[in-house]
Amino acid sequence: MSASGAYMPPTLIYPLKKKQKEFELELPSGGWAEVHSTGRMTAESFLIWFRKFVEFSKATKYFPVLLILDDHSTHTKNLEVIDYATESGVSLLCLPPICSYTLQPLDVSFMKLLSLHYSDELRKWLRGNPEKVVIL
Repeated sequence: MSASGAYMPPTLIYPLKKKQKEFELELPSGGWAEVHSTGRMTAESFLIWFRKFVEFSKATKYFPVLLILDDHSTHTKNLEVIDYATESGVSLLCLPPICSYTLQPLDVSFMKLLSLHYSDELRKWLRGNPEKVVIL
């Protein structure tokens, strides 16, 4: 989510070794899926996401963008991302490790509400689509 209120389409990372086309069939417009055996962000998947972020934000050296991140190593120790950010006009601001949860606006507001409502919406969707299965 940006300061202007624009939302970048979501990225889902599934805990699998091979990507399946079904994962992307019902994603929100512009969303995409990645896979990794642990289901976690990796340096490679973050670079893919970051390139899409630069495209989405339309960042350039003449129209710079500030991206606020937590201190995860895929962000802070990823030289490809840091170099690409410099070339693309994106300033990376990494929050301190101990207080990132309380400082991150999305964790405090958006993600908290998302967590509260996700289960309810999933239950409603499954009732309306009994032939479908949710795989995460």
